[in-house]
Amino acid sequence: MGRIPDFLDRHRYPGAEDSIEVAKQRREPLNIRRVLVKAAGISAAGMLVFVPVASADVHALGAVYQGDDYAWSNGSDVEVCDREADGHGVYGEFNLSGGSKATVRDTNGSASGCGTNRFNGVRTFRVCEVLNNLPDPCSSWGSP
Repeated sequence: MGRIPDFLDRHRYPGAEDSIEVAKQRREPLNIRRVLVKAAGISAAGMLVFVPVASADVHALGAVYQGDDYAWSNGSDVEVCDREADGHGVYGEFNLSGGSKATVRDTNGSASGCGTNRFNGVRTFRVCEVLNNLPDPCSSWGSP
């Protein structure tokens, strides 16, 4: 009968333990390859559950960008953020239900913190960068 390898930890790979027990009951040699493949599969599945999505922006849904500057809304909360240390301010334009409009600015430049507010019924929005004596470049319109 095959010896259980020292490197196989039954507590970390409980699925592999089942393969070991089946091999013992059948009085057949332990198939190390099958045990290791099963243990690796269980480990990989466990990692998928606990690995956060690091590459996704926190506000990926409901956000529009103009360069690195962005505006975001979930339909009521809004945020406008200047993430470029270029000396140009940013503002967000928000079209609300009922036809009214609102503007939110990030007043501290690229320093920590963003412009925030709350409105009822944000329908569409965009972010624009303030360029003196030029038309302000804006993102496309987005929606929550």
